[in-house]
Amino acid sequence: MIERSTPYPKLQSFRQQSVSSVLGRFWFFLLLVGGAGCGPLSLDSRELARAGGGDEGPRVLPVFQDDSAFELLEEPVPGDWRAGPGRSERPQSFLRYVAEDPVRSSEERNRIVLQLLGDFEKSDQALLESIREFVACSFSCRVDLAESLPLPQSNRRSRLWNRGVFQKSWVQHHTKTIMHEVLEPNLPEDAICCLGITQEDLYPDPQWEYVFGQAYLHRRVGVYSLARYFGKFWMMSETQSTRRRAHRRAMKVIGHEVGHMFSLAHCAYYRCIMNGSNSLEESDRLPLWFCPVCASKLVWNRGVDPRERYLGLERFFRDQGFEFEADWFARRVSDFKGPN
Repeated sequence: MIERSTPYPKLQSFRQQSVSSVLGRFWFFLLLVGGAGCGPLSLDSRELARAGGGDEGPRVLPVFQDDSAFELLEEPVPGDWRAGPGRSERPQSFLRYVAEDPVRSSEERNRIVLQLLGDFEKSDQALLESIREFVACSFSCRVDLAESLPLPQSNRRSRLWNRGVFQKSWVQHHTKTIMHEVLEPNLPEDAICCLGITQEDLYPDPQWEYVFGQAYLHRRVGVYSLARYFGKFWMMSETQSTRRRAHRRAMKVIGHEVGHMFSLAHCAYYRCIMNGSNSLEESDRLPLWFCPVCASKLVWNRGVDPRERYLGLERFFRDQGFEFEADWFARRVSDFKGPN
């Protein structure tokens, strides 16, 4: 959930106890994945590495041991997610993620559904198709856009904003009402998960001003709003630069919320697409990629070739004209070590 955290604990507090000192690597991993569903990589054929190659980093798959291209999280400042609502969040290590029985695909559930909610214009189609393709590349999965469903009438609230001579009034929709009344009853049987997309503003709780999106870690549904990314909401004109920024923001939040629906909690290790965010400014500081810990979770879950996944994301960003991200993924492909 991206919303608006005790001071951020040092990375050392996230150190994992040696697997061999608990049960022994080989049969510990067999126990951990015993009875697992189809798809993910087996953990019984490899030992986990420490990110960064030392003795202190979090546990990751060996292919993600080199963390030189990733930034560790710094101490939060007032207003950041980790200085507010996320202050008490427990870090989700890779081993904890595996042990928590995350949402995964199966023979029966093999696609992600992006469920449109409310009104969209023809001019929105290019953006929707782009974020659909971004999700497909990020999660190595078939992704479908579903025909729009109406937003629920219940638990809407009116908002009024005054800024001198400027005044704006609008309606906000309650995230949990949308998920419970619209998304869960319409969850396709063959969907791994379903994310609602709307142009309307959202709120998660009466005490909150707004939320960019919200998703359950184990109930396979979530919802996010495009409203606050565009100049229209702020009564400002759009330029090519602001539309580009809105496009990038839309990809960040959809990647984050779909990550939640695959049971990834907020990342507490590196600067990562799975970091919590309390504002547009904080969200803008986040990257469009998963860190070594979160990428380990995703690659294990999906059972995909991490190099091929990076190649697909490089091509996607190159095609979309996001050269910074395309170059980043190209460098990851070039220095990729492959499985041990």
